[in-house]
Amino acid sequence: MKLHFGHGVLFFGILFAGFVIYLVVQMVSQRVDLVEKDYYERGLEYQSVIDNKKNEKVGFSCIQDKDKLLVKKISTEAAGACRLVFYRPSDSRLDTSFVIPIRGETGIADLMGLEKGMWRYTLSYQEGADWYYQQEDIHWK
Repeated sequence: MKLHFGHGVLFFGILFAGFVIYLVVQMVSQRVDLVEKDYYERGLEYQSVIDNKKNEKVGFSCIQDKDKLLVKKISTEAAGACRLVFYRPSDSRLDTSFVIPIRGETGIADLMGLEKGMWRYTLSYQEGADWYYQQEDIHWK
């Protein structure tokens, strides 16, 4: 049996279809990590985050101490609690959040199970009628 031009076209078509099917299977099996599951709703409300970032007064500083994160109060106004959210840019399944009660001048978040690596944390809190929002990157050791 001789191979003709039609056999080559058929062979190329089968290889091409197999390659396309392989690519589709690879694309469907990839995980897509979004920062938030309800990112659209949060995007609509993002103007309030921008306004909170414009507040020049920074009320807290965060210091890493072994397996704990110390949240130290800088401002003089009373704050009862703050919300601390850790985002993992490489894996959204590791995201976690804490409500840290502020007793006196400091609050402590126990981060014993937090994996090592780069994290982005956001700290939101209210002093008086104003809301404040801090966002920083941290390399957890």
